[in-house]
Amino acid sequence: MNILPADAFRQSTENHMHEVYSEFISLATQISYERNDRKLALITFQIAEENRAASLRALERTPEEWHSMLPADYWPALAQLHSEEAALLRASGNGSTGQEAGRSRIQELNLRLTELEARAGLQSTWDDADTSAGLRALGGRLSPHSALLSIHLGESQSHLWVLAKDCFEYHRLPPRREIAAAADRFKEAVRAGDPDASRAGETLYRALFASIPAGVSGKRDWILAVDSDLIRVPWPALGAG
Repeated sequence: MNILPADAFRQSTENHMHEVYSEFISLATQISYERNDRKLALITFQIAEENRAASLRALERTPEEWHSMLPADYWPALAQLHSEEAALLRASGNGSTGQEAGRSRIQELNLRLTELEARAGLQSTWDDADTSAGLRALGGRLSPHSALLSIHLGESQSHLWVLAKDCFEYHRLPPRREIAAAADRFKEAVRAGDPDASRAGETLYRALFASIPAGVSGKRDWILAVDSDLIRVPWPALGAG
């Protein structure tokens, strides 16, 4: 049975690649803070958005579309990956040697599949664009009353990029577990009609947006780009903190 790439990408590659993206974003953002490197901050913002967009593009296509787009050598590589994963599972169960070599082969196959999937339609939209020009173009699409707030949740620290017509800023946020817990408390409080919902909302607001400048917080329209832990937050109920 063939596992079509719309499923294969999400199941065998997306989690791994999200971890790779997250590690890079966290490291690059830390360096950009230490060096006050604005260009590196712009690049990490672009990569965070590309990571989100790749998952959306994978979901936009039907399995039949994916099947027609992928090269012929994708399927043997995918079958080999499944074989190697099954072999590693058996080796782990009976204590056989060679597990490290098996993990290495699986990593190589994952990278190969990712490369083939990229060629099939997951290429970065930023590859051929100048960093500053790309950001100016995006900022130019925003009205004077709007701001784009992009949030990436990381294990050790999270990140917020703020883009408006007249500014670009980046800020460090608490780690994923802290923000996700605050978001869950707020969601549950709103759902239950809990009187403490307002307080829970203030806690979440401060965790995410305490550092943004007044010129942005006062804008009428916020466009939020968020990770999966924050998708179901009832944002209209959050208020202004």
